[in-house]
Amino acid sequence: MNHGVLVAISLVAIAFGFGGRFYWAKRTSYLHDTWYHLLASDVVRDNGHRLPDSIEQFIFQGPYDYPPLLHWALSFLPERWVHRHN
Repeated sequence: MNHGVLVAISLVAIAFGFGGRFYWAKRTSYLHDTWYHLLASDVVRDNGHRLPDSIEQFIFQGPYDYPPLLHWALSFLPERWVHRHN
């Protein structure tokens, strides 16, 4: 296959992926990571503002390894406010 055709197909796929992601985010008011960040902030809040070793609500278990500052800071805000302003 021609190199130019592969580049064009790749660019269309990338544009479709970005477009679809932002279209869905605009339609639902959430990006795909929003649900994880809301859940993580709830877990940190429920854990006395301490970071958990893991978050148990997922199919595949693993250590909590996201950068913690966002979740820790969100845990100090009221849960209803955090969920409303996602």
